[in-house]
Amino acid sequence: MATFEWHTVLVTQIPMAPAVAAKLSHQLVSQARALAGVALDDGGYALAPPDRAFSVQYSRVDGATIAAIDADLVGPDAVGHPAVLAWRSTAGADLELTPQRSASDLEFFWLTFPAAEIARPKRIDTGDWLVRNRFGFDVDLELYTLPDIWLRFTARTAFTPEEVTNIASAIGAAIAAWNRRGQTLVHYCSEPEIPTDRRTVANHIDLGSAQLDALAEIIRAVDASSAGAAVGRCYVGRHKKEQATAQP
Repeated sequence: MATFEWHTVLVTQIPMAPAVAAKLSHQLVSQARALAGVALDDGGYALAPPDRAFSVQYSRVDGATIAAIDADLVGPDAVGHPAVLAWRSTAGADLELTPQRSASDLEFFWLTFPAAEIARPKRIDTGDWLVRNRFGFDVDLELYTLPDIWLRFTARTAFTPEEVTNIASAIGAAIAAWNRRGQTLVHYCSEPEIPTDRRTVANHIDLGSAQLDALAEIIRAVDASSAGAAVGRCYVGRHKKEQATAQP
């Protein structure tokens, strides 16, 4: 299955050589980290066209030709912020990006970057929820949008295969019990993501209109299961690439 990267839509709409796409990502990610302290490649960001498609514009700046694309940079709060990415050729060569174009002379940079906006996405206030809900392990919430969340349980050491099964069963049973009541519904729960070291068990869940009330019951069901004592920490938020190897 192809991995969705922060620049996937761009490189899909404007086909380019893999080396060019890699250089574009590396340089723009590095600059974003320097400008705003954010990691665009951590799985929580996406570059989207302001309309339906990206459009390349060419202009002269200080006697040199640059190519630029207007875009919306979408952060973990699902809000798009206007940005302009650009590139130039150190050799003065043609700037059109094609699958045959070499990356050697290209330099990518942000012409406009929403540093202040992208550095401070607005979180959902979960203070009252944390006060009302207590579990046998700490729960870290990094919620910017609902109803789609990632729910990850991290083991104190490593989960046994039986504990992995029990966590999945507890989640499934809690969702089924919630939905049988019929007032609000949890719409979806993925198959669990489990790394080879079995340090974590993570699911993508669409909480639907049930939202945080159902979340509490799901976590409580895992806490009460035979695998609950093996859980060292729980994370609720967005799907980040480093989660598979996160430590408790």
